[in-house]
Amino acid sequence: MKYFTFLTTFALFIAGCGDNNKETIDIPNGLTLVLFDNETSEQYLYDTKTETYETMNGSNQTYDMTNKHGKSIVWNDNGEKKIIMFKDNFDISEGNVTSDDFYYLGHFHTNDNKKEFAAHSSDEFSVENNASAKKLATLTRLSGYLLEQETIKNEINQRLSNETVCNLYAFDDNGSRIVFTNTGKIRVFDVDFNQTQTAFELNGVSKCEEEKSSFIPYDDDGVLLYAPTTGKLYLLDNHGDDFHAHSSWTLTQNLPSGFVPTKVAGIGEPEEHEE
Repeated sequence: MKYFTFLTTFALFIAGCGDNNKETIDIPNGLTLVLFDNETSEQYLYDTKTETYETMNGSNQTYDMTNKHGKSIVWNDNGEKKIIMFKDNFDISEGNVTSDDFYYLGHFHTNDNKKEFAAHSSDEFSVENNASAKKLATLTRLSGYLLEQETIKNEINQRLSNETVCNLYAFDDNGSRIVFTNTGKIRVFDVDFNQTQTAFELNGVSKCEEEKSSFIPYDDDGVLLYAPTTGKLYLLDNHGDDFHAHSSWTLTQNLPSGFVPTKVAGIGEPEEHEE
């Protein structure tokens, strides 16, 4: 297990509420992001409060992703958000999660009353390495979550015409399901799989590839969506009204030269944003 610090500073520019072309100052504090490019295997950890990043690759890191290929997800495990870096060929429909299916699990540890991001190698969850019952139970819960997501995806696919679900996010509290379709549209469904509002599009986004898109929990009213085709994070929220694109953050222009993440995962408690 490795704790990460942050070394290099850069700025992020974002668009304001209701207008993806209006820039404000910076991304809200409180998030820790894992940025990964499946083509080059480059991987960075970014802290939105200190606006610093550090490479996660290297022989002294918990898990070096150099020359490895993966896809990250964010999982809310009984109230604790965790990041799992799966192997890019993992498919939950082929069987429950084992230690052979992922590279690491990341979450926050508390040291001296300070939260720090810690990554656990998949080896810690291996039956062959005598993984504890607690760690094996974690994989059982993770499998259950992924199977539930797959069920939701299949149900919504049956209700779509000339489109398919590319990626989705299901809110725990209000039951809304935010769907990113293969045509780049955002559709919203309720717990009974009824579409609750008119579909909408994001500026510059005309398609979705599951392995190149990411949903990141934000707050009770919103979720972040990363689209590599634009290199942006989009905040989708409703505040009691229809879901819409509240604002967007441009990532690629200030990342290391040539680096464009295919997946972005994030955990933390972001500051409240303006409605």
